[in-house]
Amino acid sequence: MQDQFRERLALASRAELEDLRLRALAVLERVQPARKYRLRSKVEEVEVTVAIETLVQVEAVLGRRGRWFLSSRRLQLRMKYLR
Repeated sequence: MQDQFRERLALASRAELEDLRLRALAVLERVQPARKYRLRSKVEEVEVTVAIETLVQVEAVLGRRGRWFLSSRRLQLRMKYLR
């Protein structure tokens, strides 16, 4: 499934990639404030996980970055949004 996602990203235009990035950021920003007042639901946890992976993959494609970037950025976003 991840391979299919990566293939779609490789074929996507810059505008489509930017749209995916903005959508992922919107999900993260929507779920982030709720953490202060209550525990996240399982659905929100999955949404955040998918949004983080989408954001990392899109940023890697846009910036032509490698595995080191992917792992460090993924960890950075997980610490910020899933703690």
